[in-house]
Amino acid sequence: MPNQDAPMCAAAATLSEKIKDGVVQSLHMKADRLDINLGCWRPSLRFGIWIMNGGMNSYSQEYEHFDTSIALEDTSQTMIFAEAAKITQFIARELRLHHKPSGDDTSDLICAYHANMDEPAKRRIVRRFKAEKAIILITTEALTMVGIIRSTQTLLTVEKEIWPQRAGCGVRQAGLVCICIILVTKYAVQTATAFCKSTGIEVDPAILSIKVEPKDPGSAEAPSAGSPVENTQKSKIPSRLGP
Repeated sequence: MPNQDAPMCAAAATLSEKIKDGVVQSLHMKADRLDINLGCWRPSLRFGIWIMNGGMNSYSQEYEHFDTSIALEDTSQTMIFAEAAKITQFIARELRLHHKPSGDDTSDLICAYHANMDEPAKRRIVRRFKAEKAIILITTEALTMVGIIRSTQTLLTVEKEIWPQRAGCGVRQAGLVCICIILVTKYAVQTATAFCKSTGIEVDPAILSIKVEPKDPGSAEAPSAGSPVENTQKSKIPSRLGP
């Protein structure tokens, strides 16, 4: 156990509240410690909630975040965090069907990345995303330690507990803004809004008024395409922004 009278600094790029508490407990850090969070709550980050239909319909809903009047090649880079490898494939397939870009093959512009892929394929995707040749990257947590997110301007995730951690990876390039959106169904909306309140994220009253619906997506009312995104500058993925 560390000497509690000795100076101590625990530093990490991004930590969820649960993991941070674990670090504090394991290091026996004092209650009067100073906590500084420069990763998750930077001024360049904008947070929001998007209500999804649920079930397989949610995968095709992903394209509603993108402004179809802008060519995919000119859209700002986006990362979509998924919970499982097969979900990355589902989302990638739906986005490729929706976006039919000219020139590059859709599989080069819209990529799925997960731990089950072979290493050459992983390296190729990472190189393309770093070079801004891949525009949309759907990934599991397997990619979070790769330093390729410096200019990513949109992050979408369905994992509430690690939302701020994922958001903290967003744009770190001067002059850019990153929109960090959590995707939830009406079954989980109150959990998401409670989490927002606990972390100081302002929630749109229209979302606060949404009632919990059954988990079965077949019994849930489908929201309109204009379902609100709270506390964000735009409801669509913006075109590329200059530094």
